[in-house]
Amino acid sequence: MAEPAEVEVRHLRAFLALVEEETFTDAAIALGTTQATVSRTVQQLERALGYRLVDRTNRGATPTAAGREFAGRAADLVARWEGLLRSPTPQRLTVGSPWAGFGARTSAVYRAWGDRQTGCELAVVQMASATGGVAERRADVGVLRGRPPQGLEHAVVGTERRACAVARHHPLGRRRVVSLSDVAEHAVAGNRRTGTTDESLFDRPVRTVDTFDTDHWLDTIEGGGCVGITAEATADHYARSSVRFVPIRDAPDLEVRLAWRAGDAHPLTGLLVEIVRAAYAA
Repeated sequence: MAEPAEVEVRHLRAFLALVEEETFTDAAIALGTTQATVSRTVQQLERALGYRLVDRTNRGATPTAAGREFAGRAADLVARWEGLLRSPTPQRLTVGSPWAGFGARTSAVYRAWGDRQTGCELAVVQMASATGGVAERRADVGVLRGRPPQGLEHAVVGTERRACAVARHHPLGRRRVVSLSDVAEHAVAGNRRTGTTDESLFDRPVRTVDTFDTDHWLDTIEGGGCVGITAEATADHYARSSVRFVPIRDAPDLEVRLAWRAGDAHPLTGLLVEIVRAAYAA
């Protein structure tokens, strides 16, 4: 088993570059070093670990099964190390959202953030991930409508009403308000991975149609074959002339949460929670 002193960050970076680039030559170019250095460094890592990480061929290198497993742990370790070396106030705070950010409140959040003059850019972006990209380390904070998985810290910042998304030519498209019972009479489009609607909302079985992302969900509803249930923020961000968002009078409100990796919070996460809560309270 490798001693900690035998493995350095440079060993991990060389191996990860090789996995990414697939050849020693391209890995050396990516790292700004020589092919021989990359090869020697990866060999040193393999000796320290006591097992082979890559299969070497004339065309390049392919990770072994053990190498693929080690690459995931190595990438996480390198990311944590680089996090330790960051400036106390990073240049950007990335907020990922599976669906619609903060809806109509997004502009107010941006304005309040700018007024604080933190020197850190705020970026609210859509990410097709159940955690808004937080678990995959593509985002610092996620906007979640529902309880986050284990391993994430979170804070409730507000609530939102639910609406029924329906094509204007659909029978429910002419209604001013609908009930969950009305919705249950039709097929309901949703996304099992990132959506907030499931059978527990209804008092009887419903037909469901699984969709891939927000645009596919809206396209499916627009055709008139099914309806959808979503947070009010979706109506603000994804307005379409052929789709109406009709209030549902008896649907429970959704809790909106900000979530982040436990023990690895962006330094300005607390400020963001404060700003978003104020936007929802206004």
